[in-house]
Amino acid sequence: MNDVVLLETKELPNLQLLDEQKKFISSKEKILVSLANEETIAYEIVYRGVCVGFIQLDETGKEDIFLHNIYIDNSYQNNGIGKESIKLLFSILKGKYKNLYTTYVWGNDIAKHVYETLGFKEVNVIDENGI
Repeated sequence: MNDVVLLETKELPNLQLLDEQKKFISSKEKILVSLANEETIAYEIVYRGVCVGFIQLDETGKEDIFLHNIYIDNSYQNNGIGKESIKLLFSILKGKYKNLYTTYVWGNDIAKHVYETLGFKEVNVIDENGI
C-alpha cells in the first residue's frame, strides 16, 4: 500500500473516533501536553493526500522508543492503514533506536493481533489499569 505516508507533526489532527476507540488511547489533553515535550515524536498518517490518523512516540532512552498512541479515523479503519503505518514507522526508526515498545489495553484483541502480526512480542506485563 504505497498510498500511506507519515508526516512529522507537533499538531493533533482533528479525527473522528468512535467512543469505543477513545477508551484505548490517551486523552486529547494528555496528547497535547506531550506534544510540547522534546522526547515526543508524532506523525500524521496521510492516506491518498488526506490526514486519516495519528502516531505518538516517546523516547525512553538512547536506544529505546515507546509507541504511545496510534489511531485511525473511524471512516478509514479496516483498510490496513494502521498496519502499513507501523511498517513505515519501522523504516523511519531503523538505525535510530534499538527497541520499540508499546502497550495495549487488555481486551483490545484487534490491537493485540495487529501488533503480533507485525512482530511485537507480548511480555505479559499488566499494570494497575489493565494495560
